[in-house]
Amino acid sequence: MPSVRAWIVIGVALRAALLCLSVPIELQSDEAHYAWLGLGWERFGYLTDSQRFLWPPAYPFLHKLGFQLFEERGVDAVRYLQISASIATGWGTAALAQRLISARAAKLAVALWALHLPLAAFCSLGWPDSLFIALLLPGLVLLHDGASAMDQRKLVAAGLLLGVSALFKEIGLALALLSAVWLAAHLHKTCKENATPASLAFVFALFLPLAPWAARNLEHY
Repeated sequence: MPSVRAWIVIGVALRAALLCLSVPIELQSDEAHYAWLGLGWERFGYLTDSQRFLWPPAYPFLHKLGFQLFEERGVDAVRYLQISASIATGWGTAALAQRLISARAAKLAVALWALHLPLAAFCSLGWPDSLFIALLLPGLVLLHDGASAMDQRKLVAAGLLLGVSALFKEIGLALALLSAVWLAAHLHKTCKENATPASLAFVFALFLPLAPWAARNLEHY
């Protein structure tokens, strides 16, 4: 069976091939709304959301950057970014399987990720899911490693990744809060002396990227 690295290369190549075969892609429903929010942000200098489309800001912001840098090809640039970010998804899939099950499970998991066509197609669509997962899975790997080794640097990195992931999908906030509860319980059970500082470091890093968006909504709404 090919190695984990080989499966990641296969998965990214498959996603890139699907995108090349499918362009140009007509925007549908929420895809058009995300692109419109990004275009409005680029044209007017602020996020023109409303109570109907109170979505996290990271994906519209990427569209804004895409329109600034690549003009009418901005949406395609975001799609190519999603293809590149799938490297992190493949690595996170394999790393979690290896840590929680075995090295053989890691190869099987990344192979399933690489060859699952509906999942691969998400990278070609104008939805934030693929970028959300590309941040979430490495964050969970770092959380596991940091909690096991009592490494505050990894816990801080995990908190930042999970916090940024919540700026792409709202469910990321709930998963991040559950992770904070799990971390506190795990550290209190295994290492009571350093449980509080390590938990606080993770929580602080988690809310650091969320603070500007929370302050903006508090003032705006």
